Amino acid sequence: KNAIVYPTDAERKWLRIIDQNKTENAKHQEKFEADKSELGKLQKAGMQRIEEMISTLQDNLEQRKDQLEDALKNAFKERHAKIEENMTALEEHHGKNEETKTNAEDLLRSDKPETEREKIIVGNCERIINTTPQLKYVDTKLEYTFRTLSKIQTAINNFGKLQTMPVGSGDQCIFDSTTAATLAPSASAKPVDLDSVLYLQLKNSTFDPKAK
Repeated sequence: KNAIVYPTDAERKWLRIIDQNKTENAKHQEKFEADKSELGKLQKAGMQRIEEMISTLQDNLEQRKDQLEDALKNAFKERHAKIEENMTALEEHHGKNEETKTNAEDLLRSDKPETEREKIIVGNCERIINTTPQLKYVDTKLEYTFRTLSKIQTAINNFGKLQTMPVGSGDQCIFDSTTAATLAPSASAKPVDLDSVLYLQLKNSTFDPKAK
């Protein structure tokens, strides 16, 4: 059987400090575990937020794309229709012009009196000239400019800002046991005051009768 040994005061103090240190260690471990879990949740939430924001931007870009394409198509249709309308008017007028000219040539070969013939030919020619279509060319300019592209790209590059703190900016892990340890007796050798030892040696040698 091993004999029961009672710890000294110094041993009891240090054992209590060790228990305290162990408890504090476990408490800090729990805090780090909780922080790790919270960090994971925040990362997941951040990823979801990024997905939502980028999806919103993509939807806005698609909507804007549709708007731009619709505007382009409508502008094209409007101008294309006007060109077709002008060409139809010219074709109709050209046909009447040819018809008037053919009729005039036929009259010139006819036996109608000159005065009557002239009246008919001149009248028909005047009518054709007076009904000449009054048209304008259609400006075919049809292009987009994207002058704000660089600003949009800059805005996209600056879109979203991660809010965080420096890794080393957290609160200090406090171990009160380390403070308590400074007040407990140390197992290391106590420092020796050499001046005091030399003084005692000199003193003893001065008053020792045998030293004489």
